[in-house]
Amino acid sequence: MSGSSQARPAIRLAELVAALSLGVDLGFGQPMEHVLRQCLIALRLAECVGLTEEERSDVFYTALLINVGCHSDAHEQAKWFGDDITLKSGKYDHELGSAAGALAMLRQPAVAPLPRRYRVRGLRAPGS
Repeated sequence: MSGSSQARPAIRLAELVAALSLGVDLGFGQPMEHVLRQCLIALRLAECVGLTEEERSDVFYTALLINVGCHSDAHEQAKWFGDDITLKSGKYDHELGSAAGALAMLRQPAVAPLPRRYRVRGLRAPGS
């Protein structure tokens, strides 16, 4: 190595977190930069309601980090359901926490059936 001490450009936290958000897109089977777009919408809403700069900073990091860690159990989900990315790709298709959403995810063709002892027969989502 040469003795030159050229300073490397510092990595900004915002850039690092934004780059990590792309992994969330991949893990949920969403188009690239989905989380970045979600963050932009959140920031526009924050501005519209008159949040301070510090509060908008909180919105920024929260929007980018909202699903970080949701893939930590991907190996378990893949074991139980087959393709965990296909399973998660329907995350935004239904209301969060709804029975219809949970059942729709489990009915996806790429999702492996549950072992017999965990199956529930005749379970239907409200309104179906």
